[in-house]
Amino acid sequence: MRVMFEIAKERHEKAVSMSRPYTRDAVAESALLTGNLSEKDRSNIENALNYLRHSNFIGREANYMAHAVRVALYFKKFGKGRADGISLGLLHNIYEVTDKARAEVIERFGQWISDACEGLVVDREKQKSEPDFTAKYYARLAVCDTEVRQIKIFDKLDNILVLFLNPSADVRKNYLAEIQEHLLPMVRRDLPKLEEIFQQLLAEAYQYEHQTLDAYLKREGITG
Repeated sequence: MRVMFEIAKERHEKAVSMSRPYTRDAVAESALLTGNLSEKDRSNIENALNYLRHSNFIGREANYMAHAVRVALYFKKFGKGRADGISLGLLHNIYEVTDKARAEVIERFGQWISDACEGLVVDREKQKSEPDFTAKYYARLAVCDTEVRQIKIFDKLDNILVLFLNPSADVRKNYLAEIQEHLLPMVRRDLPKLEEIFQQLLAEAYQYEHQTLDAYLKREGITG
């Protein structure tokens, strides 16, 4: 089944979201709450949105929440499984980008969300120092619930759109190698309808040279 995913449009929207502080995106946030959801599901999603709005993102730009909303929207549009996947999309980086305590997250969202978020955490220092870290990380994801793996896929999908913004050629090269070696097999397993999109994004990313966000916005005629 062919997926309606317009790469240029998604890249445009991603770049715009990175160019300004996040304010409440009523259209995107409302889209998360529509459709075949129970009242409990809607309450959980609203709870996650409110939690993020009042979080302090450590070492992140003021627009970080836009990424979380986009990941959750990708799950809503293309994912499959329990509706908690939408809340997980919103909260997937909560232990990496905030100082929220696990006990607090468990109390507010339950053990499953906390465990899933913890399972998605990447220890950057170990990733740099341990050659087999990435393989072990994806091996752990392989036995997680499908919703957890899908959120990893959507996280990478949102980030690869603007990988060219990273000034390090080595970082870009390693990121693409990780997707090629470890993420694509997961895409084929859990979301095969997205494989063609990833293959196209990979082909483009290998061709792109680094450019700054300002340069990209100017080239695309995007103004604040």
